[in-house]
Amino acid sequence: MHRVRVLIVDDSAPFLDSAVELLSRDPRVRVVGVAVDGHEGVRLCDTLSPDLVLMDLTMPGMDG
Repeated sequence: MHRVRVLIVDDSAPFLDSAVELLSRDPRVRVVGVAVDGHEGVRLCDTLSPDLVLMDLTMPGMDG
């Protein structure tokens, strides 16, 4: 079974924790990383090559 590789980018730690917890329950999903801002998200995209990025639309610095 192919698992969708997901990167989550959000500046809210409670949201990150909840999203990882929820998505990790689905056997079709593999959370490969989390980032707290857009710049870190871009760096992690380059290194982790996720299939999907779940990104907050409003963050300081660089947002979605």
